[in-house]
Amino acid sequence: GDGNPNINAEILKIGIERVKKFKLDSTIDLRHDAVDIENAVAEILENFAVNSLQKNDEKNRIKILHEFLANEVLLDKIYKFITKNSANNEIIKRLLVVSQNSIHIDKFIISNHQNVSQVLMVLFLLKITKNFEIKNHVIDIVTLSESVADLKNIFAIQQQLIADKFYQKYLQRAKKIIAMIAKSDTARVGGIAVD
Repeated sequence: GDGNPNINAEILKIGIERVKKFKLDSTIDLRHDAVDIENAVAEILENFAVNSLQKNDEKNRIKILHEFLANEVLLDKIYKFITKNSANNEIIKRLLVVSQNSIHIDKFIISNHQNVSQVLMVLFLLKITKNFEIKNHVIDIVTLSESVADLKNIFAIQQQLIADKFYQKYLQRAKKIIAMIAKSDTARVGGIAVD
């Protein structure tokens, strides 16, 4: 979902149906670019009196996300809003498809991941689409670092995440942290950084 515009919610639905129909022992990973995730969350929050999430600095973005993540009533209100208003955003559409079949989804990968707020945004998206509290199943939130700068920041970002109370709740269910490194992109962008 972070490069091919044809892999939309409808195609995802067909893919899940095929996995079920043929009883395939396989799962599907969602993958979206960090900027697209930020745009999706900003678009939703604008309907709930939050202006320009992207213009806020990282500290304020985390604070805003914490306020929403702490308010279950508001999260439920957002869920009703996005289902009633047939979301235009492709990420939301895909996550609403997933909510009907979440057991077939293994990971949500954040490509070009750069900061803590992007992980909290995915957590927010999973919550407002009813994909977080699924019994006996967790969709793993995976960071994918691709540039040299991102590689240098992995440790600091993971330390911040581990200290975050909402991420801790996620970790209690997930029982693991998955941080991916895009070796091919890193070679293309940074050369010797692969070593």
